[in-house]
Amino acid sequence: MIWSLFATASMLTGAAQPILQQVFQANSFAMIFWMRIVTLVCMVPTFIYMGLQHGFPNNPWFYGGTLLIAAVATFTDVLFFNAVKKHGAAVVTRLLPGTALITFLVWFMVDHALLAKYLAAPYQSVLICLVLMTGVFFATRLKNCAVSMAAFKDLWIVLAFGAIGPVIIKHILSLADEKIAPYGYVLTQAAFVATVFLIYQLWKKPTPTAEFVGQLAIKTGILIGIASMISITTRAFAVIYVDNPAYVSMILFTAPVAVSLYDRLTGRPDDSNQWAGFGLIACAILLAVLKIS
Repeated sequence: MIWSLFATASMLTGAAQPILQQVFQANSFAMIFWMRIVTLVCMVPTFIYMGLQHGFPNNPWFYGGTLLIAAVATFTDVLFFNAVKKHGAAVVTRLLPGTALITFLVWFMVDHALLAKYLAAPYQSVLICLVLMTGVFFATRLKNCAVSMAAFKDLWIVLAFGAIGPVIIKHILSLADEKIAPYGYVLTQAAFVATVFLIYQLWKKPTPTAEFVGQLAIKTGILIGIASMISITTRAFAVIYVDNPAYVSMILFTAPVAVSLYDRLTGRPDDSNQWAGFGLIACAILLAVLKIS
């Protein structure tokens, strides 16, 4: 059950990020750069210490795979935010949860031993599938909106990565000792993103220099960077310890419920479906309980 604790921590710190950005309204490009700088500052000594204790990852595929994930994730983030601007956040929120079902099934193509365990417990497996599908249904009903084919076309790459990404990430993390793999994974990604953003800023200057190094961007980057670092690291640990990464995805999909609860507590307008949120949380808990060991 430790994976569910890590996944919940990842979900809560993941939910904190849009809340903090909602409060401070910093320039996104500059904020993301400083987020990764914070991760580098915190993770370099942590990685060195853990590496001296447990050995540094020495498989080149671990670093190559992590860089590939970072590059694809950065690209899909751009597509994601462009889709939000074009179609609205609600539409995007309704499309993404369905990827958990694909992740759940694809992982069995990789882990045949786990498939055998599920086939050996057919009733429990069917119940897990039903709970998973119900959870996806509730997740797609958190926001009331119409989903168009145009939105799907704009998001299909994001959806594909959302479905296959957890499977690839779990495999990459298995290429190093589980005690240090998450730290190397987070550090490598942060170094890549920070470098790319700095080069792009110096080359194209998408953000005015005064704003890029301004107090607001740095302060917001530090706060969101800490939350992001914890979220990515705990998610990595959750993916390592769970049998099927789809379970982690389902818990992460409850993040909008946490954001909605914060909005309600602070008096901010919120049009989310409260009952769908309760249903999604119930399904996530049931999956953690029913998971075949």
